[in-house]
Amino acid sequence: MLLRRRHRRLLLLPPGLLALAFLLLLGCRQVSLHAERLNLRHTLELNLDPVGDGHAWQELQILPWRTVAFTGNIWLDYFSAQETQAMVRHIKARSFAAGGAGLRVQFSTTAKYSSLIRVLDCLHQVKLNNWWLEVNDKPTTLYAMGAYRLE
Repeated sequence: MLLRRRHRRLLLLPPGLLALAFLLLLGCRQVSLHAERLNLRHTLELNLDPVGDGHAWQELQILPWRTVAFTGNIWLDYFSAQETQAMVRHIKARSFAAGGAGLRVQFSTTAKYSSLIRVLDCLHQVKLNNWWLEVNDKPTTLYAMGAYRLE
């Protein structure tokens, strides 16, 4: 006796689609658990205006600068950040013209971007707005100083 083959219905969903949908659901749940970390917290607008007067730039180079370097080493960068915070508070407390020193923060090629953000955040917290970032020369250097007028 010959058995007739039963007619198979076509599947409504391909075999792996249900498993993929479940994985997508798990991924969405994980993203929702960490959603607060994905929010944008602060923004800072940087306007890159070149220093026009070379004479003013030469005068600024003569001034007393306190140099701090970020290298990418976690321990050295920690102490550099502490020194930067102390110097920024010192600059804010004393005016530059009264004998205070300016701050020169150098970032080596192996320094982390988070170090730059940490320095910018420190400047923003004490409301020290007289700073600029020199990106044309190596190493990248951030200069910060108190009130000072070139004559």
